Amino acid sequence: MFGNHKYAFLSNLFPIAKIRNTVKRRENSNTWILEDPVEKGSKMDLVSWILGNCDYDQDTKIYIDPENRERSISARQARATVRQFVAGWKAVGLKPGDCVCVHAFNDIMYTMLFLGIIGAGGRFTGSNPGYTHLELRHHIQSTRARFLITEYELLPVVAQVGEYGVPACNVFALETKSHYVTKSYCNSVQELLNHGERDWVRFSSEEEAKNTTAALLSTSGTTGLPKAAMISHHSFVMQSIMLEDGKEKPYKVSRLISLPEFHAFAFPLAHIAPLREGVPTYIMRRFEQQRYLSIIHQYEITETPLVPVILNALMKGEATTRELLASLRLVWCAGSPLDERAQDAFFRILAPAARVVQVWGMTESGWITTFLWPDTDHTGSVGKLLPGMEAKLVAQNGSIVDRDEEQAEIYVRGPLVMQGYLGNAEASKGMIDAEGWLKTGDIGYKDGGKYYIVDRLKEMIKVRGWQVSPAELQAVLMLHPDILDAAVIGILHPKDETTETPRAYVVKVPGSDVDLADIKNHMSNYLARYKSLDGGVVFVDSIPKNPAGKILRKVLKERARSELQSARSTSKLAQSWKLFIKATELLYEHWRAMSMSIPSPATTTDSGNNETGSSNLASPTTASSVYSDVEGEMDCSSKSHAQSDGIVLNPKDFGPRTRMLAPVDTWLLGIKIPGSFDPLPATNDRNMAKDPDLTAPTRVLEAVYDCVQG
Repeated sequence: MFGNHKYAFLSNLFPIAKIRNTVKRRENSNTWILEDPVEKGSKMDLVSWILGNCDYDQDTKIYIDPENRERSISARQARATVRQFVAGWKAVGLKPGDCVCVHAFNDIMYTMLFLGIIGAGGRFTGSNPGYTHLELRHHIQSTRARFLITEYELLPVVAQVGEYGVPACNVFALETKSHYVTKSYCNSVQELLNHGERDWVRFSSEEEAKNTTAALLSTSGTTGLPKAAMISHHSFVMQSIMLEDGKEKPYKVSRLISLPEFHAFAFPLAHIAPLREGVPTYIMRRFEQQRYLSIIHQYEITETPLVPVILNALMKGEATTRELLASLRLVWCAGSPLDERAQDAFFRILAPAARVVQVWGMTESGWITTFLWPDTDHTGSVGKLLPGMEAKLVAQNGSIVDRDEEQAEIYVRGPLVMQGYLGNAEASKGMIDAEGWLKTGDIGYKDGGKYYIVDRLKEMIKVRGWQVSPAELQAVLMLHPDILDAAVIGILHPKDETTETPRAYVVKVPGSDVDLADIKNHMSNYLARYKSLDGGVVFVDSIPKNPAGKILRKVLKERARSELQSARSTSKLAQSWKLFIKATELLYEHWRAMSMSIPSPATTTDSGNNETGSSNLASPTTASSVYSDVEGEMDCSSKSHAQSDGIVLNPKDFGPRTRMLAPVDTWLLGIKIPGSFDPLPATNDRNMAKDPDLTAPTRVLEAVYDCVQG
């Protein structure tokens, strides 16, 4: 249709704008004009953009509760609800720029809350409902939230935030069937809907759209505490324009959202696309694997976003079958690099017409790359740059990398980049340079216009000068049929602290007996020797991750630091214990020797070949020789002492807490001598105790035994 039109290039530049929204017929004329969606959208506030498309049935159910399909919100209902929230926020005193924190699980009302907040001129921020009161306190402080919306079940955590949080009069709770909010706790969200309707704040210029913050999205906090990234109305609108599919799909689009709605990955699919595009969207309160599969099958879901950990769990779950996922046609995956082998393996359990595409982005910029319909790829690529975004690869020395397949840090620039971090000019300046380039911190490369992400710059492991990617090792680990999940970090090499080495944390498939040898053998089949897990393999019940599935490596590194410190202590303890056993064996030999009947010198002299006089008497050991052995200066079995040195052990030297064997720290650790060594064999014959020459070693051993037990 536009082949010979002088503006046809715009259709190619912005394929995401549907023709019905791009081409308008001039009133009372047969002339068609091309309307640039970017020019139109750049001046609009986000609420006007989302609710501005009336090209679909406004009574169609858009947001649907999969647990009760009758509980739903249409576009017409959404518009009225947003206007009610705008009036409610104005009534309770929300001022332009005030921040409202939504501390709740997913719900069909979540988007209504979001649009109502920004429509009233406020700023939205969402927090993880799994936060402790300390984490929630930090989030509220970093975003400067003045109001808070939560759920009845989460009120105890909110209350613990105390004076650092939001005043009780500014806390509103969502009501459920089982809980109704009373004034003794806080206000009900329902009260915000009792002030009539009021139109939302609208913009008249692009400058206003760019400078007005719509949301404060919390970073993952991989470097320091989480920060609040300021995302403007303009950025959200541009993201919607870039992602909107321009070509009609050969299936009816319906989506399932199970990822947290406060996260940047879910934002365009959960809060913008449904009402803008008229796409029925089912909202799960939280991900639960069995229920997730059931919803896809029951409602014939065609599109859904996932993170790698969920994708891997679905692949290895016993309940996952091709039949349950038969309706899926498009799966987006983001949060961490997805290995091409895992991507292809998941694709094979879907219908032949389905697509598994990766998304690359970050909180500070939203989605940066992906594959738009109908492009697809199974090489592990995260896709092509979205229209309007720029990227460059920068080497460690600051030079620009232009060659394909050469790895470097990726910088991006475009309308989706954040305004900066709230209240943190220094961090903002360190993240975005004077020319507007955002330093992503991701190491990657490009090939034929497609981008590939290797790993995070700060997470790369330096093994004897080689760069080793944890993501690569994790991908290989996940190929093992008995491994459900895995994470790899770098630690200092146990035997050479001048270099790092990979250490893996592994979650077994339930019932599996996979061990260290199996894993090492598996890794050697895929990777070079220098990439081996010389830092060890630790089997765990779960991998710590944020709500979007990103591995919390800080947590694992703290754990590894503690484990290695404990291992070093255990190693020293084992060495001390070994030396202690040698020392007690020497004393035991003395006790045995002195317990025997020693012949008189005369008898020994008369019999030149009498073995009793010499070989049956163990060499006496002095106290100093015990010290020497404990300090590791020589081996006990190789000691020899002159017979004339005699025995200098004195019972008085062995009190309950004697330091005779001072270097042996096991005395103070309550470790018992193994049962195979009994210093005082059971016997009814105690006559030897009457012999003063025999009581000394006996008392020595009794004292040692008492000290160890104590």
